[in-house]
Amino acid sequence: MALLELRGISLRYRHGGVDVAALNGIDLDVHAGEMLAIVGASGSGKSSLLNVLGCLDRPDAGSYRVDGVDTATLDGDAAAALRRERFGFVFQRYHLLPQLDALGNVEIPAIYAGRGAGERRRAALQWLERLGVGERAAHRPGELSGGQQQRVAIARALINGGDVILADEPTGALDSRSGAALLDLLAELNAAGHTVILVTHDPRVAARASRVVELADGRVVRDSGARVVGDGVVRGAPRRAGHPRRAALWLAALRMALASLRGNRLRSGLSVLGIAVGIAAVVAITALGDAARDKVAAGLRAVMSGKLLVLQGNPERPALAQSRAFSAAELAAVRAMPGVRSVAPELRAELDAVRGSRSARVTLIGGNAATLAMQGLSVSQGRNLGSADATLRASVAVLDRRSAQTLFRPGEQALGARVMIGPLPFTVIGVADSSGSLGFGSASAQVLVPEATFLSRSGGGVRSVEAFWVGVEQQPGTPPAELAARLKHLLRAMHGVDDFQVISFAEGFRRFEQTTGALSLALSAVAALSLLVGGIGVMNIMLVSVAERTREIGIRKAVGSRARDIRNQFVVEAVVLCGIGGMGGVLLSLALALSANALQRTLHIGLPWTALLAAFAVSAAVGVLAGLLPAQRAAALRPAEALARE
Repeated sequence: MALLELRGISLRYRHGGVDVAALNGIDLDVHAGEMLAIVGASGSGKSSLLNVLGCLDRPDAGSYRVDGVDTATLDGDAAAALRRERFGFVFQRYHLLPQLDALGNVEIPAIYAGRGAGERRRAALQWLERLGVGERAAHRPGELSGGQQQRVAIARALINGGDVILADEPTGALDSRSGAALLDLLAELNAAGHTVILVTHDPRVAARASRVVELADGRVVRDSGARVVGDGVVRGAPRRAGHPRRAALWLAALRMALASLRGNRLRSGLSVLGIAVGIAAVVAITALGDAARDKVAAGLRAVMSGKLLVLQGNPERPALAQSRAFSAAELAAVRAMPGVRSVAPELRAELDAVRGSRSARVTLIGGNAATLAMQGLSVSQGRNLGSADATLRASVAVLDRRSAQTLFRPGEQALGARVMIGPLPFTVIGVADSSGSLGFGSASAQVLVPEATFLSRSGGGVRSVEAFWVGVEQQPGTPPAELAARLKHLLRAMHGVDDFQVISFAEGFRRFEQTTGALSLALSAVAALSLLVGGIGVMNIMLVSVAERTREIGIRKAVGSRARDIRNQFVVEAVVLCGIGGMGGVLLSLALALSANALQRTLHIGLPWTALLAAFAVSAAVGVLAGLLPAQRAAALRPAEALARE
């Protein structure tokens, strides 16, 4: 039985919108151990027949059997396995991958065969040494002569056994001396049991074959007949793996991806930069938004946490409805309520303060020790108001930082000094620092005096309690909302009408957090657009790469890669590209955060590892998505079509 058996093989393709018959009813038997030359003029169908013989193309009609197996019954993976384990290809232009050295090129079929790294490297080096190019194993194709490149290609054809060697114009790019040496090598391989099929237009090359088949217009017009010179047994052929090892394939894909990216450094670098900037933008904007939110939230929490504000007037009542201020008895009743920690009235008047030659317009606030605490403030110099100050109606005052800086020269001691506020003198007992205003709703220079003193000595200022703060005991059983309801009930009973407002900041704070959360999400979405642009850029680069590397895809398929191997190769490249970009984005984010924290102290920008890991995972996901379409397009290419493209 013939090793290769073709019956009625026809093949057509479209060229310039016209159907062209490449093969017309080819009948041919090739026996194991033959050295067969296929000759004919250009366009006679030689290369098309070689493509069918090597399972690089499927015929439109007829049957082709390899060792009794009808190739029409083989799916893509089975056809790839057949090419990988039975055929070895030698091309006129060598078809070595430029980004790999000679050893790496020879290893490719063994990778797809699933052989271990150590085993395949030893086998590749042995073949290179047997073919006389072992010392050039670490050199890339561009560093080899034509004859050396063709010997590397033959080593690649033989590493998985190469029962059948298919050589397409193998001497076409060689000088006469190198060509003769190559034909001697093919004759030696044939004598060792390999079946050798040559496609040539050179009669001197054809003369080296034991059998010559001539084609014209896609038909066999002459066949010198089978003359087997070998014994049909390949000596020393390595064992074949049944199924490729998945881990080995992924690792090899990673190595080849890195080699491919190194081969296009500028383009790869720009793609990595786009992803890195996108990741850094998302992380930086998210971190900055979180830092600003936390800063504001901390300030609001200090000012508003556990507090209620009671105001005279109710906007829900008619515009002309009267409302009255709060009396001392009402404040005392509020102080006596369970769950109330403190009550701080809001008493204020706008007056002139004078210290020597310096003066300032200040807001005079009547209150007590709780007033500062209600605002989240603390005395930085001196002391706060005490109960004795209220009892004695002492003429003492606590200045805020702004009023102290206005009334006193730099370095001048404020504590113990006397300041005229309106017509009355006050002794400064403390200076309070704050991030905002000291009193409710004011941003002017402010001075705090005892409530009783304010009411008795504020001159023409306001003398009514129109607002007061209520400090809530921090107990699980007394939430601010419940206390607010009880406070409303008490004041309603004392006033007779709802001519007041009780404001709980807990609900407002929750709304603030919801609003800022939504704002952070919106900012992240805007920043994510840059990452999307980077992903689209990677997809574009990969599509261009598929177009540029069509021949490489054909080479890989010719030596036995499956469609999924090609698909995985391009997905891995996209993931590696985006993964490196993601790492760069994480490092860039860290650098930006550290720089921002070093240059200012207002906001502390933190980058939790969860956010950084999420950013890296997102970049990898972008790589997968960006690589899917190009990878699918690459995997769908037919081997013969891919090899034919320039």
